[in-house]
Amino acid sequence: MEKKYYFYKMYPPRPTFHLDQNQHEMKIMQQHMQYWKEQKKMDRAIIYGPVFDPNGVYGMAIITAIDEEDAEKIAQNDPAIILKLCNFDLVSMNVGS
Repeated sequence: MEKKYYFYKMYPPRPTFHLDQNQHEMKIMQQHMQYWKEQKKMDRAIIYGPVFDPNGVYGMAIITAIDEEDAEKIAQNDPAIILKLCNFDLVSMNVGS
């Protein structure tokens, strides 16, 4: 079955989050980064990381999944989402070859 691609955009709880995380938030973000590292190892994420957009820093990943439900599960299992630290959007992509 051919995999589909999805753009995952994670919104931090505040604009200064990348500069002023408290200890609890740092711990969650360490779990978040470990989670995405594992998703990449399992070929569920092609790339992931912070985007230093001048209009506001956010996290992103390109997810590969069999369908939108599968991609949604991957996104929902991010510790930063489970622990309600951050929010996200997930949109399908049409990737050319």
